[in-house]
Amino acid sequence: MAALSRDAITKICSAAGFTGNALPIAVAIVFAESGGNPNSHNGQGKDDSYGLFQINMIGSLGPDRRKKYHLAQDSDLYDPATNARVAHAIYVDQGFKPWTTYTSGAYKNHLSDTGGSGSDSTVVSNAVTPAATGVTGGLNALGATLFKGVANIGGIAVAVVLLILGVVLLMHNALPISKVAKTVGKVVNS
Repeated sequence: MAALSRDAITKICSAAGFTGNALPIAVAIVFAESGGNPNSHNGQGKDDSYGLFQINMIGSLGPDRRKKYHLAQDSDLYDPATNARVAHAIYVDQGFKPWTTYTSGAYKNHLSDTGGSGSDSTVVSNAVTPAATGVTGGLNALGATLFKGVANIGGIAVAVVLLILGVVLLMHNALPISKVAKTVGKVVNS
């Protein structure tokens, strides 16, 4: 079978359970690992990896993973849906760290905003901005958090002023308006 399109791989990954920012990262890992070829196999060195996500079945991993993920044989991983299902289960347990193309950053060369055209452009998608451009995403998140914090402090200050005003009014039952205004002015200025 030839390599699958980005759109097809996105649908397969989504059906397997990848969502949000994890979805475009999963698709990029597929292209970095197997080039989108569901029949890809690497049997060299410390690998006996199969399919789109190159699920490693070497040594004791094979029997353990066959049992855990209900696989009759390693070649079941050539089925794109099965491979993505197993990859998602591994991701849920361990995140993306088991894939060396993730830990090395090689997957970033396969992020795309082509909208499923099958092209392997290196343009970064808006959907993965926080993951792909951590500095910008982090600064934006920091700015939003600081803004919310300032808004919260302002809200707290208004609540405190109103509380103090309420206590003052209760204590002095019928203060003239000018005295209330002076009291509020003192509280706000302090």
